[in-house]
Amino acid sequence: MRMRINLKPPGPPEPRRFCLFDMGFRPFFLGAAVVAVVWMALWLLAIRGLPVDSYYGTFRWHAHEMLFGYAVAVIAGFLLTAVENWTDVPTPKGAALAGLFLLWAAARVTGFLPDLVPPRVNAVLDLTFLPALGVALALPVFKGGSPGNAVFLAILGLLAAANLLVHLDILGAGSHLAPRGTVLGLGVIVLAIAIIGGRVFPRFTARIPGVTPKVRPWLEAAALGTLVLFLAAALSGPASRLTGAAALAAGLCHAARLAGWYDRRVWGEPLVWVLHTGYAWMAAGLLLWGAAAFGAVPHTVAVHAMTAGGIGVLTVGMMARVALGHTDRPVTASAPVTAAFVLLNLAALVRVGGPLAVPGRYNQAMATAGALWLMAFVLFLAVYAPILVGPGAVPDDDDEDEDDPVSGGRSG
Repeated sequence: MRMRINLKPPGPPEPRRFCLFDMGFRPFFLGAAVVAVVWMALWLLAIRGLPVDSYYGTFRWHAHEMLFGYAVAVIAGFLLTAVENWTDVPTPKGAALAGLFLLWAAARVTGFLPDLVPPRVNAVLDLTFLPALGVALALPVFKGGSPGNAVFLAILGLLAAANLLVHLDILGAGSHLAPRGTVLGLGVIVLAIAIIGGRVFPRFTARIPGVTPKVRPWLEAAALGTLVLFLAAALSGPASRLTGAAALAAGLCHAARLAGWYDRRVWGEPLVWVLHTGYAWMAAGLLLWGAAAFGAVPHTVAVHAMTAGGIGVLTVGMMARVALGHTDRPVTASAPVTAAFVLLNLAALVRVGGPLAVPGRYNQAMATAGALWLMAFVLFLAVYAPILVGPGAVPDDDDEDEDDPVSGGRSG
């Protein structure tokens, strides 16, 4: 274990005031949180009948932007930070990072200017980001002598392929490609979460005194293997019984995986229980997908258990933890952030459970869940926008050590 020696006592933040492009997590986590608020506000207006003038169309826009806008931004911020920690090779900063972020942001804006920006320009802008991110990460991955991390380059490639399917459909180069692209994008994001979760969630849980998560190699292989089978089956037929069987198998494996990590003492640590609840939503989403394939529940219930629950809760938990650790702040959730975690779980519960409990109140459930999501991200932004834009704190001797897989060790 590498040790840091502090020559300065704890003190006020560093004098620099604008640090947004000092490290990858900063702009992308901020951008993700901003679009989570703005996009959800627009979506709430859209379901009340206000048309959203978008290159993607009103309803396809919501699915595309939550996956390839919001979730991809969180993945980008995480990987640009974690890969540097894993390899000891710098990832883009300064002007290079700003250029990468502005490429992502430009595609978010031009999508709402279909009368000013030609469709092909919109497509090229959006499609360029993931390959550019892959190029930015390839050098650290291979130069750092960590070929195992190349799996994340493959994940970015699959996400780029999924995004391409959506754009080809919009541009008229194929038919019924957008639904396949959306399913592929969702499945790959869930796979990325499962891989990252296996690396870091047991480590974070083990930081709670007296807790020793159980990691079983055979179950790790089964969890990832069944998830890959589910993804392959879903591409050929999202609602088929084969896909349903694969989803049920994957859901059971991931539920068992989480059970091995779990200890009741996680409920005393919001930055840990948020990861456990998010992962539970992901496992529930897989089980519900299996149930939907056999006609037991509507398919949209499974999708939103994975997205509003799994992706929404987990990404906020990871952003909260990584931002604190990499700005040398105590890795502890404040009351507003804990409230945001609760609100996001409630949003998922209403979005998933509402249509099941009261089928005739579907639109009301959507609106309530969206409002809860919106409040959660407003709270998150209120706390984290200054952290992401401003300087880090002067580290204390008690800060987490550099061997933490993503948080702690290197201030940005």
